[in-house]
Amino acid sequence: MIFQVESRQKKCANVWSRRISAIALFVCLPLNMGFIDKLRSEIKSANQAYADGDYESALKSYMDIQVEHPGEPILDYNIGNTLYQQKRYDEAVEHYEKVLLNAEGGIQAQAQYNIGNSIYQQGLQAESTGNLQEAVEKMKSALEYYKQALRQSSDDQDIKYNIEFVQNEIKRILDKAKEQAKQQQQGEQQQQENQQQQGEQNQQQQAQQGQKQDQPQNEKQGQQGQENKQENENDGQAQPIAQEQENDGTDRQGEKKQQKKGQELTKDEAEKILKNLPEPQKKQKEHAPRRGYLGEVEQNW
Repeated sequence: MIFQVESRQKKCANVWSRRISAIALFVCLPLNMGFIDKLRSEIKSANQAYADGDYESALKSYMDIQVEHPGEPILDYNIGNTLYQQKRYDEAVEHYEKVLLNAEGGIQAQAQYNIGNSIYQQGLQAESTGNLQEAVEKMKSALEYYKQALRQSSDDQDIKYNIEFVQNEIKRILDKAKEQAKQQQQGEQQQQENQQQQGEQNQQQQAQQGQKQDQPQNEKQGQQGQENKQENENDGQAQPIAQEQENDGTDRQGEKKQQKKGQELTKDEAEKILKNLPEPQKKQKEHAPRRGYLGEVEQNW
């Protein structure tokens, strides 16, 4: 509601009907008649700026008037309204609280109502950042200010509406928090199951690697055993020949020397034969597997 400057008791017509986001402007001031024309002009200018949405100019004008009339609750109220429209809710609440300290009657109920609106908006901001606990706390605080306003203005339907609305908002956010907690729990459970499954797969892979490592070693041992067996057989065949040579006598020794001399290989022949021998079997390579003010409620301007 906008009141033009005439007297502190006389009120002018209501320019808009208050709904959730409609915040009334009061410009009733104790005035000396000598200043009436000047202040009327200043207040008219500030009100027009507010109505036009030029909140920065309106705020400056209200504050300039407040310099000449400090401690006027009406000006704190208007400043709070302007800050609210700028979404500066913390600062708006500070000026509304000054109204509660310095004023009486209907304007107190208006200030409590608008504090509720401001804190509600803070709750929405908290919700938008994911802080649902803070959002619920803000909503509960806003609800208390609406109830205080209703005690001073028990027939105010807007206040009653907001009380019911915010109660539903609190329930909505609590339900949202429960759903998020449920989803988080399910996500953690799924993560644990995935980790367990991955661990089992790793164990299976390690077991397969161990089998692949044992197989080449067993083959090597078998090959070595076969070679040792062959050497023993060769040794067993050579022994009778040597013993027979010892029993032969001097002539047979001379014959043996002649035969051995004819069987000796040159160094080049021995190296050539060695190069042509097959290479030992190589070990196999291992491969490791791898949710207007108060919800943009209908408003009438």
